Parts: sequence; structure tokens; C-alpha cells
Amino acid sequence: MKKSIITAIGIIAMSLSINAQSNINHSQAWKPWKPEKRSAGIYFKPRMATPVYGLKSVAEGQHFAEVDELSNMGQYIETTPGDVYQVKFAFAHRQSAGDKTLRIAVNGELAYDIFIDNNTAPGSFSYESFEFKASSNETFLGFYVISLSGDPNKGVLIDDVSLTQKNQTKNLVADGSFEVGARVIKRTARSSSATGYRINGKVVHMDELAMIEDEAESFDADTNFKIGMYYILNSKVPGRALAHFDLAKKGSYEHPDLEFYLARAYHLNHKFGKAVSHYHRYSRQLRKLGIASEKSAQVKNYMEDCLAGTALIPDSLGLAIKSLGKHVNSSYPDYIPLVSADESTLIFTSRRSNSTGGAVAADGNFYEDIFMATKNANGEWSKPTAIDGLNSKMHDAGIGLSYDGKQLFIFKDANGGDIYKSTRKGKGWSKPERLEGDVNSKYWEGSASISKDGKYLYFASNRPGGYGGIDIYRSKKQANGAWGKAQNLGPDVNTSKHEDAPQIHTDDATLFFSSKGHDGMGGYDIFSTVLDAGSATWSEPKNVGYPINTAQDDIHFSLNATGNKAYFNSAYFTADGQNDIYVMERPQLSASLFLLKGKVTKKDPNLSFDAKVTLTNKKTNKTQITTTSDLMNGTYSFNMAFDTDYSLAVESEEYKFNTRDIKVSQQSDLFQYTMNFVVDNNKMYIIEQQDISQVSMNEKDSYAVLAVSK
Repeated sequence: MKKSIITAIGIIAMSLSINAQSNINHSQAWKPWKPEKRSAGIYFKPRMATPVYGLKSVAEGQHFAEVDELSNMGQYIETTPGDVYQVKFAFAHRQSAGDKTLRIAVNGELAYDIFIDNNTAPGSFSYESFEFKASSNETFLGFYVISLSGDPNKGVLIDDVSLTQKNQTKNLVADGSFEVGARVIKRTARSSSATGYRINGKVVHMDELAMIEDEAESFDADTNFKIGMYYILNSKVPGRALAHFDLAKKGSYEHPDLEFYLARAYHLNHKFGKAVSHYHRYSRQLRKLGIASEKSAQVKNYMEDCLAGTALIPDSLGLAIKSLGKHVNSSYPDYIPLVSADESTLIFTSRRSNSTGGAVAADGNFYEDIFMATKNANGEWSKPTAIDGLNSKMHDAGIGLSYDGKQLFIFKDANGGDIYKSTRKGKGWSKPERLEGDVNSKYWEGSASISKDGKYLYFASNRPGGYGGIDIYRSKKQANGAWGKAQNLGPDVNTSKHEDAPQIHTDDATLFFSSKGHDGMGGYDIFSTVLDAGSATWSEPKNVGYPINTAQDDIHFSLNATGNKAYFNSAYFTADGQNDIYVMERPQLSASLFLLKGKVTKKDPNLSFDAKVTLTNKKTNKTQITTTSDLMNGTYSFNMAFDTDYSLAVESEEYKFNTRDIKVSQQSDLFQYTMNFVVDNNKMYIIEQQDISQVSMNEKDSYAVLAVSK
């Protein structure tokens, strides 16, 4: 079937200077604005309750027609060139709205024209339809209203918009009407919660700010601060706030929290040193003002995140990270990748526009739906399709998949948030059933993962009696099929903050999860912990590293059955801040290999040191050689096998070094091992699994001396 899937929905604003007393001939020249398509796809919220920010205050008695901004609605849709599409919609007149003209345009060209006079019964919806022939792969469908008389603050209600092609119908707008053509004004003082700005003489909506980033230096300090606030508080790309806060500070803008927001912007851009500097300045401000310790504690936590990030980024994972590509990822959030043991099937959650019902949730995104893709003989993923029978008009998310791929665990936002299960039957799936036993409660349960043997279910819940807001629990399956009493994983895993998204590996011992409480870069970071079967205790959680973890929320991570690939979702690599799905691969796609990497530097880690690094397999005598002078910053890396004896030697013209024996046992959650070498005066020191910038030289005597100068 050829595609006819809606890819974007948004509200746009078109500036028209219209005198409310004039009559406009329908045949006059008229060119509607067709906005530039952006990957984010969202131009404005479907409801017009929030006024445009920055319009000049309207003086008492001033006519609304003198405010030259109209609200209009438009959508981008994917189309097939040459195919004919039918658009059907309902419209209704507002009470005492006056005479209006409703115009519908296709790709900026007038396609349909309806005159609605003031005598039309208000609130009574009428249906109209028209057809157009697509000329490209993307078509912009726009609804516009021109006010002819009456109150231009009242528009036309539009509802139940659908698109039909070859008997396939998609809802463009459903579950609530919106208003087109109402003049939107700002009568009161400015508010940071508003949705647009008057910049350089024109109104710019928040979701269009990316189009004018290169003009930021021409904005005044107040405007830059407000734009920065929008980015850092409301958008999916908070890192963009930095340039605006920086310009606000340079413009001598005064705000009691400017230092804090500058620190947060540097933090989110992984500029941890500058972030800490601004956090310190803000802390001094708080002390001078005698502000409550709660805010000081928050700043302290952020500074600790920055210190963790300073250690993690230099040790960033040197493994191949690839997007699953445009066949899987969309311009909308795609996340929670669940892969079958043979990696032939991928199930994930998406908030794309062709979700069931086509409705928009309170956060401005479409409701979650569960999608599935399959891999062909060439290793390519098919175009994802929504799984029939699993999705509703509300949130439905795939959160766990059994080892054999036959049991899918689903989150539904019923009863505060519960976990359901669906079973694979042939090519379809059974109706989801709520889990029985002690897993679900009247509280939120939103993540789940089942052990390979099917005996244990790991899940997250915010039920009382835990260590913090959200904790991770484990329940054992009973003989009757119900789940037994939920056991909290304890303080080694759970903290006073949130832990979520457990994924138990097929070794039934290694658990990946996300945490806000363990040492991370900020927000949720992904960690691993290993169960000791003998003592039934969990190892100290280990941060899986950057760039899987960033200063923003990083939540879902799944290692495949063989252990040679890890699937995860991230917004770090995308320009629009939407989550996409990625895969990280071990060296040569072998579960028995990991990456050994490190630096050879002088005491100042920014000064490289010319040396030859040789790794020798002691059993085969096979060697790998790297000359650090050929690489930037003295970095070296080798592929190594688990449970194998190696010797590592570092040589140079100035120093003669002894070798270092290395053997690393098999660990499912170990992807790379770091070993750094520091030369100070006539000695060299080795620092394993720790970044050299984090070790002061007066601590170096705790590390083994490898060599002395010749």
C-alpha cells in the first residue's frame, strides 16, 4: 500500500492587516504562507487558549482589528505524487462572530473557499469535503480565516478533519475542535509562560525560534532571556538556551536567577567547568540572601553531576553507535527498543502522528502507540507498523519482551498506570490482560522486564514503602501463574531518588536500569549491576558511560541476547531533541571482545607524550601496536578478548618501561576498559578505570610504578 501517513501537525500564525469595516472580494489576489518544513513537525499547539506573547498591550477602547495577528491552522502530510486525496472536515460559526471567509490551501495555493455569514446558526457543525491531486511527497494543508465584519476576536471552529486515499482514512484532527481566525492579543504584562515574541517588528512563535537563531545577537537582553527560559523549561532542545542567556548577561540583563540558568545551560551543553563556576556564583548569591537550603541542595546536586560528567566524557565509549535509520526512526519520539533473541523483530514505542485515534496528549505529543518492525535477509529493518489490537486512544507502551519473543509487557495509563501482558499467536497478538498478583497496585507501575527462564519479573513502581519516589522491584511467578509478593531490590540499587526502566539480561544476573540517585551526569543515567546468586546481593551500580548517558534524561537500554549489541534511545544525536533508537556494537560484533583504551600523557593531561604502545596476546604472541604521536591527545585503543592473558608495553626514546599483564574476566556489562599512563618527572604511573584528570598527583603513589628514566 502506498503511504498516506500524516507526519506533522501544527498551528501557524499569518500576519494579515485587515480593516474590520472593509469588504474583501473572494477573487482578490491572496497568497497564504506555507511554512518551512522542520523535522520537529510541531509549529504550535492545537488549542488557541494561550495568547501570543509580545503583542503590544491594547489600550482601552482600541479596536481589535488594529492588532494585526490572526491565528491559523496548518498541517504537513506525507503524500504520493499523482494520487488523489479527499479532505473532509466540519466547521461551525462562533456566536456573533460576523461574516467570515474560510479558505483551505494546498501547498500555498487556494483549493477551497467558503463564505460564512453572521446569520449562520452558531455552534452548528456542517461537513464539507474536497479533493486534490498530490504533486509531491509532502503536502501542506492550511486552514485560514479572513474576517469581513463583526468581532474579529471570534473565529471559525474546525473539527473532525480526515484524509482519505484509496479507501484508507486517517484522522488529521480529532477529539476536540480548534478555532481558526480568532485574533490573539496580549492585554497584560509579559509572562514567561507565553508562546511567542514580537521580535524585530514581527511576531515569532516559540516553535519557530530555530529559524531565526542567527539573528539572536540583534535581540535585546530581555528577549534573549525570555527565549532562553522557553528553551530550558519548555522545549526538547534546552541546550539552545545557552547562547540566549549568555547574550542576556552580556546585555547587563538583571534577574536574580540568571547565574543559575546560565549554569544549567552550560551543564546541558556538557561544558561542566563553566557550569560549576556559575553554580558557585549562584550559591554565593543564595548565601548572601539567606535563601532556604533546599535550593542550595539542588545546586549542590547539579555540581556533583558536573563532576561526574567531567570524569565520564573523557572516558567516552569508543564503540560504533549507529541510528536504526529512517525506516525505524521518525520525526516524532521513538523509544524503548525491545529486540527478540534472534534480532529478527523489533518492538518499540512511538508518538508519531498516525497513532491510534490521532489525538494529542497534554504534553503536546501524540499518545503513545506500540510499533513493530522486522529484519530482512539483508539485515535491514522494515517500515514499522502499529500492532493491531494492542493500541488504544490513550497511552500504550511496550516495556518488556520475553526471551522467546512471545510475551510482550505493556504499560497502560489505567488505574494510575498498570502493567499488562499480550501473547504472540501466529502473526498476531492476544488482547492485553492486566497482570495478576502483587505487581500492579493503585500506584504507578510503568516498566517491566522478565528473566530468561520466565520466573522473575523486574518492574518499577512508586508504591509506598520503598527508598524513594520510584524503586525497582522483583516478583517471582507462582504455580498458579500469578506474580508473588514484590521484593524491593534494596539500597544497593534503589536510592532516595528515582530508579526506573529495569532490563534484565539473558544471563539472568546483569541488570540495566536508569537512576537519578547514583553518580551521573544529570537527570536519569543508565547503570548496570550484577546479582551475586550466592549472597543474593547486587554489585555497586556502574555508569555505562557517555555518550549513551548525557546531561539529560537517558532511560531505556537493552543488551541483546548474544551480548554483542546494545539498543538504546537518545535525543543527544538529534537536532530536534526528539528521541531516536540507536544500536551500539562491540568490536567485530563479538560478545567476547571489548575495547581497551587510554591515554599516555605527561602530568598535565592536555600534553601528549610520544610513545609506542604494544599489546601482546601471551598465548598466540600476536601483537597490536599504536604510536601515540600519530593520534590526538596521546590516545590509544585495542580490541581485547575476555578471559585472555595479555601484556601491555609502553616505550619511548626517553623512557624504558616494564610491561603490564592484563586479564579481564567476562562481564556482560563491560564494553570498554580504560587504562591511562601518566609521566611525571622520572616515573610513570598507571591509572585503571579512572580518568587521569580526576586524580591529583599527590595521590599517585597508590598506583604501580611501571618505569624509571634511562
